[in-house]
Amino acid sequence: RNYQRTYELNPARAKYEIDVMLERFESALRHLVAANEHENQLEHESCATGTFFETECLPLIQNQKLFRLALELFPPYGSSLQLSRHTQILEALGYSLLNEATHRSLLVEKAQEALNLLVSIGCVEGGKRAARVCGDWRTYLTLCVEELETLGEEEQLSGNTELINTAYEVAEEVSQNPQFDRKTRMQEASQILSQYANDDEAALDMLLSGELWNEARHFSRTQARWIAKTLEAAGDYAHTGILDLTEKCDAFVVANQRYAVVLPLRHQAKIDEEEGLAQEMAKEFEAGSVFSLASNISASSLRSTRSNASSGSTGSLSSMRSVVSSSISSVILAGGVSAFSISSGDDMNKHKSKFNTIGGDNTGGNGHLSKAQRKKLNKENKKKGVKGGKKFMKGSSKKNKIVPGSDAELQSLISTLKGKSIPENDDYLLSIGETIIFLLRSQTKIGLARELYDAYRNCRERVATSQSERIAAHQVEESNNNTHTNENGNGEYRAVEGVNEPSKPSIGCEKEVDALHWGTLPETVHSFFSYMGAP
Repeated sequence: RNYQRTYELNPARAKYEIDVMLERFESALRHLVAANEHENQLEHESCATGTFFETECLPLIQNQKLFRLALELFPPYGSSLQLSRHTQILEALGYSLLNEATHRSLLVEKAQEALNLLVSIGCVEGGKRAARVCGDWRTYLTLCVEELETLGEEEQLSGNTELINTAYEVAEEVSQNPQFDRKTRMQEASQILSQYANDDEAALDMLLSGELWNEARHFSRTQARWIAKTLEAAGDYAHTGILDLTEKCDAFVVANQRYAVVLPLRHQAKIDEEEGLAQEMAKEFEAGSVFSLASNISASSLRSTRSNASSGSTGSLSSMRSVVSSSISSVILAGGVSAFSISSGDDMNKHKSKFNTIGGDNTGGNGHLSKAQRKKLNKENKKKGVKGGKKFMKGSSKKNKIVPGSDAELQSLISTLKGKSIPENDDYLLSIGETIIFLLRSQTKIGLARELYDAYRNCRERVATSQSERIAAHQVEESNNNTHTNENGNGEYRAVEGVNEPSKPSIGCEKEVDALHWGTLPETVHSFFSYMGAP
């Protein structure tokens, strides 16, 4: 009856309720708008005040994300009420995009869309939030200034203080933003401190911390003490850089020498691992377990055998026979080794701890101590510093100790070599080059520029020599392993090409480590010192 009455009074309202129940939300929104128009014609009181939009229509639009359809149904013309509703929909859309940007991977893209929408309709708070999310500090601080200008004189005083504090916070965030390189971050943070916090000295310090010597010199042109401060900071960086370059070079050379020793050990360990598997297969075969032998054959061979079974049983059987026969032949060539051993009771307990009472002792062979015996044993353990049959370990833990020649040591050496290399376009290399150029242009620091230049060039040559010698030694070793020599009738030896040893298994790091190097300084630096000659 209620539904029939609703349908009679307003058919669109009844259709709206049905659409909601059937989750046909686009149709529900259309019928809701039609219902509102019908009620408006009847001069319904709630409709006249426009409350239906905030209480019914807008929640449906937001929850079901019907923004495009809503913008069509509420165009920005016709009346002030229509324009207000259109603006409300755009604002809701902006905040919806901003929430998606916060909780999804499309962070910057969605935040940019939200920023454009919210700023276009004059939503300052939403625009500030969107600008902060997408890292647009210029728009964010511009909105802060515009908001400040709308306040009264007394409110502007407190608002100005708040703006300065905000500028410091934004500058700190920008200086640590990983989306940009270090120099760009420092330069933008310096602009914020200068333009919005009115702190030129802090702005200069930000430039100096980013090794932006030319920008700092330009910024401090109005004050002589700032120019001297910039030159002093560049000189300190040069002195520190000379020591740091030497340390990096020494660490690289030492790690490279150790890498040349550890890498063959890891190659041999990988070979031994493969041979150990083959020996285990041989022992199991000699023990008479052919099926156990077949189960330990390479998993890839068995998988390929099973995958080919659909094409015919003959092929898979022949593959299995070939694999097993090759394994049997290798076992026969290796020689017979019994897989069983007979041990007496004494042999079983020969290496056990003297505190291990299991297996024949003065307790009658049952492995149990009396209360008096346990008390006496505990006293002896305390005097000797022993607990549970093991001496207390003092100092570094065995868990953290890297075993020489292990894979952990190899990975540690690779990490050190990467950390001590300086490739092209590296921020550190760019800073070294810019520092040399700035110092030689200052006229009073040419000698220090020469020291920094020579330090980098010498260290780079040492690194290149270390790499080339290690690679050459490795190639010679590989050549010796792959070439057999036979003695001829004259007592001389001649090389026999084409007889190669099995190639060593690759660890997977060789090419990457061989490519590590130190990049070159700008060509203008080399040209300048070539004209200057030897110091």
